[in-house]
Amino acid sequence: MVDKVNLDYSVTVHTWETTAPSKRKTETTVGHTALELKTKGVTDKYLSFRPRWPLSVNPLTLFLPVPGRNIRDLTADCEIEKSAPDSSHTRSVDHAEYEYLKDRTTKKIDDTDKGNNLYCLLPNFNLFNFVKKFSNKRVFKEASKCPFTDVEMGDKAREDEVARLQRLNVTHCALSVSDALFDTRPPTYYPWAITPSDFSHQLPSSYIEE
Repeated sequence: MVDKVNLDYSVTVHTWETTAPSKRKTETTVGHTALELKTKGVTDKYLSFRPRWPLSVNPLTLFLPVPGRNIRDLTADCEIEKSAPDSSHTRSVDHAEYEYLKDRTTKKIDDTDKGNNLYCLLPNFNLFNFVKKFSNKRVFKEASKCPFTDVEMGDKAREDEVARLQRLNVTHCALSVSDALFDTRPPTYYPWAITPSDFSHQLPSSYIEE
């Protein structure tokens, strides 16, 4: 139980389960994952990555990353999901680890605010990954050569665009929380990488369910 956790510095993963139609539920839900960092029970940072415009994620745009945004707190997430989390797992950490995770979480939020994080339900299989792969300096230099002289034609504006493309990251809620907490992503080749439910089930045993 959560009363076994020292809450001076704590990390909580909130999960809204990914579900498929069943006898109890007639609808499919994508689910959601959020990360909450607390100091003495008071929320310090809250990471909850969602599409900026919810309707922009639909069957016609599954392969197209869209702009993302960070939700401000658990209350706002509950309003969006129309329910409390299906589960919340908490782990106590010491001050040094807390500051480390806080820095990583802050960077994720800042990158989202700067527009560097794009939301996609299929982060391992989308059109942007193809574009980004070929939007590097080497490919740009080859493409910018004059067809008659084979000499590179300077184009600072396009070079800046290439650099901008390389800063963009395609992710979703579960992956963004994973990136904040862990140094490596879950090893998977699924187009969706990992679902909120799967991420919750794969948390280390040090995360205690409330």
